[in-house]
Amino acid sequence: MKHSKVNTTVNVPQDNEFLYIGTNEQAAKLAPLKGLEPPIFLTDVYPGYFCKQFCDGDKRWGIISVNVKQLLTEMMAPYPAWLTKNIKSNNPSIANHKSKWNKSLINCGVCVYTAHIPSHAIHKIMIYTPVGRDTNIAINNLVDELPPPNLISPKEHKALYRKSLGVLRWFAGEPVRGEDIFNGTMNGKIDDKLSNRFGLDLYYIKPEERGRKNAKSE
Repeated sequence: MKHSKVNTTVNVPQDNEFLYIGTNEQAAKLAPLKGLEPPIFLTDVYPGYFCKQFCDGDKRWGIISVNVKQLLTEMMAPYPAWLTKNIKSNNPSIANHKSKWNKSLINCGVCVYTAHIPSHAIHKIMIYTPVGRDTNIAINNLVDELPPPNLISPKEHKALYRKSLGVLRWFAGEPVRGEDIFNGTMNGKIDDKLSNRFGLDLYYIKPEERGRKNAKSE
């Protein structure tokens, strides 16, 4: 029996062709070879939080971006903590409320994939060392300042979305400015600090994506 693939855009203020997984270095480096085993927490803005859950002390983090269009809709599910808090039901189990994964993602920034994620769905992997220079301290503090998704309210999530997205963009190796994270215009020193990606390494990018990047640079 063939399953249809996810082909939808989640209704949040960014294009969610990609969602992110926060894990440890070892699991991240195995993902292009073996994929990932469930349950898998997918997030549009909070990979740093999940990295901290899977890493002790100064162990390196793994941030994985996944192409959602390569996943199966019926294997998506809401974040259990959000489900327990927000769904009034005699049986608030994931199995009975899978269709609410989209609402979970919109309201707390997290949903769950309940099946194996194949290696071909892995788009990019960043490895991060959470110790070292001032930039690392600043980024770590920003991760710590954000309410954990299991406690955040929809109102808080919406209010903090810009800051959370700015932190995500830093981890994803994308351009980010101080004003993307903090309200108002920031001075150049903040921008300079954020442009320093010390401790953040691109470990893997899907081959066809690497080809497109090379073609653009020629």
